[in-house]
Amino acid sequence: MKRDLFRRYVWLVDTVRHAKKVQFEEIADRWLSSAINDDKSPLALRTFHNHRHAIESLFGIRIECDRSDRHRYYIHEEPDRNSTLLKIWMLQKLGYSDIECDLKRMDKRISMDALPEDKCGLYDIIEAIQNDNVLNITLSEPSPRGKESLFLAPYGVKFRKNSWHVVGKDIESGDMLDLCLDNLESTAVTHATFVFPDDFSIAE
Repeated sequence: MKRDLFRRYVWLVDTVRHAKKVQFEEIADRWLSSAINDDKSPLALRTFHNHRHAIESLFGIRIECDRSDRHRYYIHEEPDRNSTLLKIWMLQKLGYSDIECDLKRMDKRISMDALPEDKCGLYDIIEAIQNDNVLNITLSEPSPRGKESLFLAPYGVKFRKNSWHVVGKDIESGDMLDLCLDNLESTAVTHATFVFPDDFSIAE
């Protein structure tokens, strides 16, 4: 996918999401003043609908029209709200084209109560979760057991009260840990793997 087109998709999703509900004319007006609209070209209705369909096809994010409410557009919330948030975040930050496949494999391992910002180590953690790789983590402060570094089997991540946390098992001690990413100095994905327990859910 061309980078400019991808940026348009992200812009459209963000515009509709922040507005809650918005008419096409308002979207078109905002596009004229958008920083990514370098040539200040107008947004044609046909182009808008093409973008909508492409976003749904590629990323599973549905921009729907409420005809009973002045034909205003909104982001369709799935029954599992966490899934919708995860799709939007992955579109913004990771740019996966096979997002549906990733969501099916990771839906029990990522939980968010808001759309988060990037944090140091987050991409390493996501990669390790996808492939069940052990992480080598260095802490900015010693753990309760006095450790400054450890090998962690990352079971999942969660975003709560404006902080990212990785949840997993300390390979050496077997302890379950909930580590705030603010307290991580560095992370590295190792070649070692672990067996993810089928009964684990980050939402529990």
